[in-house]
Amino acid sequence: MFALSETQKTTSRFYQPDVDGLRTVAVLLVLLFHVGFSSISGGFVGVDIFFVISGYLITGILVSGMEKGTYKYTTFISSRISRLYPTLLTILIICLIFGFLIFTPNDYKELGISSLYSALSISNFHFMLGAGYFDTSSEVNPLLHTWSLSVEQQFYLIWPLIIFAAMKSGRKLAVSLIVIAGVMSLFASQMMTKINPTQNYFMMPYRIFEFAAGGILFFIPNDKARNKLISTILFLIGVALIFYSAFNFDKSTPFPGLNAMIPVIGSCLCILFSKHTPAGYLLRNKLFVSIGIVSYSVYLIHWPLLVFYKYYIFRPINTLEKASIVSVSIFLAYVSYYFIENKFRRINLSSINKMAVSFSIVFISVLSVSHIIYKNNGYSFRVNEYFKQKMNNSGEFHLQQYGGNGYYAGAHIIGDKTASKVSAVLMGDSFARQYAHAIDVNSQGHKFITSLNDGCFFSRNYTTFYAGLPDPKCQQRLNFAIDYSNKFNVPVIFGMRWIGYEGMVSDPQGNQQKFNDENEFINFSINNIKNNIAALNNKKVVILGAPPGTDGVGGVEKCVNRPSYLPLVCTRYLSTDDKDTFNKRMNSAIRSALNGYNNVLFIDPYDYLCKDGKCITMTNDYQFIYSDAVHLSKSGAALVWDKAKNKIIKFIE
Repeated sequence: MFALSETQKTTSRFYQPDVDGLRTVAVLLVLLFHVGFSSISGGFVGVDIFFVISGYLITGILVSGMEKGTYKYTTFISSRISRLYPTLLTILIICLIFGFLIFTPNDYKELGISSLYSALSISNFHFMLGAGYFDTSSEVNPLLHTWSLSVEQQFYLIWPLIIFAAMKSGRKLAVSLIVIAGVMSLFASQMMTKINPTQNYFMMPYRIFEFAAGGILFFIPNDKARNKLISTILFLIGVALIFYSAFNFDKSTPFPGLNAMIPVIGSCLCILFSKHTPAGYLLRNKLFVSIGIVSYSVYLIHWPLLVFYKYYIFRPINTLEKASIVSVSIFLAYVSYYFIENKFRRINLSSINKMAVSFSIVFISVLSVSHIIYKNNGYSFRVNEYFKQKMNNSGEFHLQQYGGNGYYAGAHIIGDKTASKVSAVLMGDSFARQYAHAIDVNSQGHKFITSLNDGCFFSRNYTTFYAGLPDPKCQQRLNFAIDYSNKFNVPVIFGMRWIGYEGMVSDPQGNQQKFNDENEFINFSINNIKNNIAALNNKKVVILGAPPGTDGVGGVEKCVNRPSYLPLVCTRYLSTDDKDTFNKRMNSAIRSALNGYNNVLFIDPYDYLCKDGKCITMTNDYQFIYSDAVHLSKSGAALVWDKAKNKIIKFIE
């Protein structure tokens, strides 16, 4: 990803400024994607472009060094460390400092362990085992982006061994081994898109084909005599492939696998054909070359800057702020390049000297401090004692206080278990499960059976589509509820996060549903609800609308559990305006669409949580309504259930 641009001079080629320009394209795609420009929904392919570039340059360095007899494995690894680690360690130190200042204990604890794994170049393992790259919880980890750096470092460890073994028999064997490694990796990656998409995304073996594609380029003659017209056409095709993937891929695209070959082939075409074509000026102009040279610093800086800023202001950022973060990231990258990256890139770590000892001390210190932060649970002494007690266990607030805590997927009896018959089936995702505790403790004379599965789009014809795979459990849970209702003549209470599945719906075969706009998705959702109602054969159905939620980006716990020395600017977003949101529009549309159904009752939490233009986020006895930004806490669900219970019970009896 971040092989030195200068190292191109060590190969048999002339320096290619257009490769630095391609780095600029890669880092800008990632940067614009991360700050939230929705049109660049596939900007994550910038990382794949980096991998191709690295494969190209590193293969050239290794082959040239071996042919000249100057290659040493330890020297190569030392050069990679001296190239990457000074800036990385600086970023880790800065993140640990800022995390101490503004992060909640739970988030700071996670930052500590992430820093430890990042310093050891194995953070991809950590993130693979935790939240996925596109999960919301990952958005508050300022070191999430180091997964790709870890993949790169792991590539540096094995690639020289492969090339060294092959070069003993010459370039032909090297090319053959690179092709074989690439094909095997691509095949495995495509298989893993269906087996384990998260592992496929984060693990180095499933990315080898991208490095290998770049490696093959080194062995292809870069001839000035190429036909300029054909070269120009192929170069522009390469650019088109990159931008096609950047604007058409999204988080639901199975990736990497075969889909990754689109930006990979595009990158290869750009590297091969940009040098001797006028169109190549798109990449080799001075601005792009300049940004490309500092692209490593841009990549390392932009994500922590974005995370810490959004975390502090506790709200979504606007377009001006997005543009400012892009600009500031690039500016700080130049500062980092000239004062850190360029200054320390030549340090000799293969022998004992002052710089090597200093580096070792800093490295060990970062590991030690990161471990201490993790072992001390993120230092909760920084939190206001009142909120610490009120939140009980700050790090586990959502898990403990969520209204559905303790009530898991599948069929369970809740409510008054002494009742003679089941009053209704509670069906849905986490927005139905959030009422489970309230129903369980406050339903005298009535018992209910659950059919719940978090993150499930309950539909007869569709299901949740996540990380390239349809979820079969969703229809299983729906079918259980429908069958039970029809067999025992039992009403159904149905709740979901109705707006939460746009871009996450497919048929059971994995054919994803695309929606042109909000209204199309609303109509699709309403038709789905009607189909579910029809399958219940005129049984009574209660539809639970979604609650308003908070305006903030992190939920109650991430606001009030901040260090006590910080002004709680986030609290202004906890008491929300009853404004026209997608969530409210969806509730209104569902209510209107079902208005003519005599066997359907719609319950809108807005009716119980909002008044006079304001929606409450605390109960009268100062209990938090929400356990995170959108889910009702036990107290919040109890409030809504207590007010709606009589209406629901009367309807279903």
